[in-house]
Order: sequence, then structure tokens, then C-alpha cells
Amino acid sequence: MKNQLRKLWFLIFIFSFLLSGCAYYNTYYNAQMYFEKGKKEFEKDEQKSTSTKKKSNTKNFDLAIEKSQRVLNKYPKSKWCDNSMYIIALSYYYKKNYSTAKKKFEEFFATYPNSKLKMELEVWYGRILWKMGDTELAIHQWQKSAEKIKDRKLLSEIYYATAELFKEEEKLDSAITYYTHVTEVRGGSDRHAISQFRIAELYLLKGEIEEAILNLERVASFTADPILKNKKQVLLVKIYRESGRFKKAKDLIQKRLASEKNKDIWGELELQLGLVYRDEGDTSAAYSRFKQIPINYKKTNESAGAYYYMGLMDMTINHDYKKAEKNFSSVPKEYSKSIFCFDAKQKTSQLKRFFNIKKELSTVSKIAEKILLKLISPENDTIHNDINEDIDPEELKKAFEEQEAEKEKIANIDTLSTFEKYYQKRYELAELYYFSFQFKDSAKIIFEDISSKQYFNPYIDKSLYALYYIYKKEKNIEKAENYKKLLEENSPDSPYLNYINNKKLILPEQNILEKELYTNAENYIESNPDTAIILFQNIIDNFPISEISQQSILSIAWILEYRKFDLKNSLNWYKTLVDSFPDNKSFQYANQRYTFLKQISDKIALDSAKTADSLITALDSTTIISPQDTNSIAIDSSVIMIDSLNVQSDSTKIINPEETGTELPPISKQNTDSIKKEEKESSNTKKQSKNQKKVER
Repeated sequence: MKNQLRKLWFLIFIFSFLLSGCAYYNTYYNAQMYFEKGKKEFEKDEQKSTSTKKKSNTKNFDLAIEKSQRVLNKYPKSKWCDNSMYIIALSYYYKKNYSTAKKKFEEFFATYPNSKLKMELEVWYGRILWKMGDTELAIHQWQKSAEKIKDRKLLSEIYYATAELFKEEEKLDSAITYYTHVTEVRGGSDRHAISQFRIAELYLLKGEIEEAILNLERVASFTADPILKNKKQVLLVKIYRESGRFKKAKDLIQKRLASEKNKDIWGELELQLGLVYRDEGDTSAAYSRFKQIPINYKKTNESAGAYYYMGLMDMTINHDYKKAEKNFSSVPKEYSKSIFCFDAKQKTSQLKRFFNIKKELSTVSKIAEKILLKLISPENDTIHNDINEDIDPEELKKAFEEQEAEKEKIANIDTLSTFEKYYQKRYELAELYYFSFQFKDSAKIIFEDISSKQYFNPYIDKSLYALYYIYKKEKNIEKAENYKKLLEENSPDSPYLNYINNKKLILPEQNILEKELYTNAENYIESNPDTAIILFQNIIDNFPISEISQQSILSIAWILEYRKFDLKNSLNWYKTLVDSFPDNKSFQYANQRYTFLKQISDKIALDSAKTADSLITALDSTTIISPQDTNSIAIDSSVIMIDSLNVQSDSTKIINPEETGTELPPISKQNTDSIKKEEKESSNTKKQSKNQKKVER
């Protein structure tokens, strides 16, 4: 009997041991499952709803953290503890809670110094340092790790991340060096082929065409991926076109179009052929080619692109603005997911604004002319000049009454307000002509005309500065100096003259409403990014060319990238700032983000069928900088469109672009906000874990 009891207790003990082992493994397994699910969702393309993507990613990483933490708390001696800490650290990384992720990584290194995962986490740790702005320390970390790592795949990841960092900092030679290291190490991933492609792109960026072509040809030796090979052929055509080798570009296109093997890229090649004709100056042939593409490649990105380029030609070459609007509006109708849609919508908005300005200008011009006539010839009795006194007495009386009413109406008009609006609309029209429509001669004529008018004109010094800026940009120094001299003679106290001489701009507070709207939108960035986007969009719609509007464009791009994780639309908004406001102080930052996100977009198109790691690693070139932190440098007085440079709440505040430099400031408020956010997320995680327990039971 005793022996039977002993056997029974022994079996119960063994069963309990196995059950407990299964329990903690099952907990770890669930943590790993949620983590992998979060990574896969992180990889999904931009066609998915952005709000759903953000919510699902956060949820799965939160659950992965909660499950992993349970393993650490309940089973501290389990063999899965280092794996659980690994999941926690990387989950915070993917959640973009970099300060917490950094702490977890450091906790991992201190707790599990002999873990097999240590070397892999060292690579990730370097990425966190990079994302937190400490690029020098990140490079130092990677260099230390590279000396110890024997795994070729990890080594290639270090070289690839280092290359991406240097590329983002525009240190192109260093980036090429490390991309080359990736191609030499290879490491069993697709990094070597992508790196070889990047090398070709960088040489093209440097203007070293022969090296770009040579390195592009090497891509084929690294991969058999047909998508990348097709991309290589299109890029080669683009290289020839952009370097002015039009015959080579046309020969290559014709050769590829003659082969059925290249059927998948025929539309892209046709589009490039149209661009070759356009760049050659044969606008008629280019337009004809573009017109054929929607017929032969209906409802494709290429046919949408053809409408876009026709619209661009109508807008900037033919100056047929109605036709341009029609072509731009056809882009989303042709293919709603086209990469040209956003730009086309922006151009349509510009054209609508142009038509509105022309309409408003037509109305206000008539009133201004009547006021001027009254001022110039106050004794002139226009009634007797304009009315035929031989007509019927009743009709004559009625005509006299109408003219008297008109004179009284003119007398009651706010003269200052009328002329301010008149010159404002003319100035805005000149801006559109110069920056958007490439109608530069007309723009100069309008600016010159504004600068010569003295009646109630608050835009004289601004127009003189505009002309100074334009001619300086066009490297006509003599003319630029002439307009500077006129500015000195006519407006010695002008803030624009002060900027030219001292690189400092002091403007009075005027656009209080605009500033208040922007501050209100800022307050929603963390709590409700969708509302923030709507408010920023409202600013852009109502103040389309002001500095606050430009800053709102950057803010929307930032929110879409870092809060909504919307690659497609963040790419488009960065491009809007880059294309529309090339002299904005945030141009360099916006251009870097656009260039990088465009590469990611291309990467996704190439690797849509690959694992989550391919996108996750490709995303490792981001550096979070809050749109609030760009405010100190967003105001660039060297740009023509400085209607709202007077946005500082303190009217005596001096903005000195040279002191700020071209680099964005380090993260300040954003870091403290992220800590508060992490505390809130921690509380939310606990609530989610309770609900999850019920589900699992």
C-alpha cells in the first residue's frame, strides 16, 4: 500500500513538473507568437488603413511584452528568460519607445552577458543609439561589435546599417564604402543585391555617371530577382536620360520594348521615352507619347503618370492652365493608387488657387482703379464724360443717380485695405508664376511693377527683396545688387534689408490667428494625431504660402511617418515641401526623409513577398525629430514666400538662421513626452493583459 502511494505521489510530482514546464513554455510561445505577428503587421504595405495598422501593431507588441514579462516574473530561472528579455527590448524598439528600449537592451547585457542573442542585440542597440540622435556612439558600437562578430549575416547587417546612417547624413563616400562591405560579406541575405543597387544610386547622386552605370551592371551578378533586374533596367534608362545621353536612352528603350521578356516594364519604358523627348526639347513628340500611354496601358501607374506629365507640360511649358487642371484631375481617376496622385492633387490645388487669385484680383483691380482715378483727378466730373445728356430725361436722371451711388460707394471703401489686398494678390500671382508655373519673366514683370507703385503699397520692400532674391538665385549678381540698392534707398528700415545685411529678421506680429491655429494643432499630435492632421490641413488651406503653412506640411509628414506609420502619404507630404518650398529652412530634413522613404517604398515593392525582417531592417535609417523641434529653424528669410514670417509670439524676437545651421536640433520635448507616453502605455498594457488572461482561460 505504501509503495502504491509513493508511486502515485511520484507520478503527481512528475506530472506537475511537466505541467509547469509546459506552462512557462506556452507563455513564452505566446509571447513569441504575438511578437512575430507584430513584426508581420509592421511589414504590411501602405494600402492598409493607417489607424488599424497602428492599433494592431501596438496591441501585439504590448501582448508580447506582457507575456515575456510573465516568464521573467514567474520563471526567473527558465532557459527562455534571455529570449523573453530579447522580445521585450525589440518590442519597445518597434513601438518606437526608444528610451525604454535602450534601458531594456542595457538590462539584457547586464543580466545575460553570455547569451547567444547578445551579439544580435548589439546590432540593434547601435540602431537605437542612431535613432536617439547619437550617431557617433552608434558607429562606435557597431565598430566594436564588428570586431567580435563571426556570423556573416550579422556582420552584413552592421555594415548595411552603417551605410544607411552615412547615406542619411549625406556622407556619400562613406556610405558607398560600407555598402561595398555588404556586397563583399554577403551573409546569406538579400542585403548584398540591394547594397549594390544603392551604390549605383549614390554614384548617380554624386554625378559620377560611369561609376553609376558600372555598379548598376553588377546588380545582376548578385541576384536573379526579376523585379530587381527590371528596376535596374529602368534606372539605367533614367541614368542615361538625366546625364543627357538621350540617344543611348532611346536605343536602350527601343531594344527593351522589342522583347517580350520585358513586357512587365513596357509601360515604364514608354513613360521614360516621353521624358527623354521632353528633356531633349521635343515637346510635341513628348506630349504625343504621353497621350498614347493611357490608351495602351489603361488604369496603370504609368498611364496615371502620363496624365501627370501632360499636366506638368501644360502648366509649365504650354501655360494652358485649364488643360493642365483637366490632366491633373485625370490622374486619380486613371489609377487611384498611383504614386503620382498626391502630386497631381497638389498641382490641382495650386491651379484652383491661381484661378481664385485671378478672380479676386479682377474684382479688386476695378475698385483700386476707380480709387486711383478719384485721387489723381479729384476735380474731374466723370458724370458728364460718361453719360450722354441727349437721352430721355428720366433715363438721364437714373444714370446720374447710379453714378452718384457709385461715387458714394467708392467714398465708403476702405482704401488701405483695398490696396493691401490688391498688392497682396498681385504678389501671390507672381509667386505662383515663378515657383509653380515656371513663368519667370512674367513673375519678374509683376514684382517690378509692384515695387514701382507708391499708392498705399505695403509690398514695395517685399517685392524689391523678391527681385534681389531671384536674381541672386539666378547668379545675376549685378542686378541683385541694384535691387538691394533700391531697397536701401526706398526702405532703409526694411526687415528684408536687415536680413540681407545681417542675416537676422525682425518682423512685427501680424498673423496671430495663424499662430494660434498651429499651436492648437500641435496640442493634438500625441493625443489625437488624426485631429492634428485635420487642423494642420486647415492651416494649409487658409494660408497656403505662409511659413506656418509650410511648417504644417512638415508636421503632417512627420505625424504620418512616426505616429501613423503611413509610408505612402508621409512620402507624399515630404515631397510637397521639397517640391513647393525649396528654400524652406527644413528643406534639407524633408529632402532626406523623402529620399529615404522613397527607397523604402521601392524596397517594399521589390520585397513584398519576403519576410518581415526585410522591411524592418530597411526601416533602420529613421531619426525621430518632432515637428515642434523644427520650429526654431523652419523660418527661412531667404525664401520669397515669407508672408507669415511674423509668427513669433514675441514681436521683438530675433530669428537667426545662420545660428541654427542646416541641421535639425536634437530631440528635446519629444523625449520627455515619450517617457510620459510609456507610463501611460504601461498602464494600458496591464489592462490589456487582464483581458487577455480571460481569453486564454
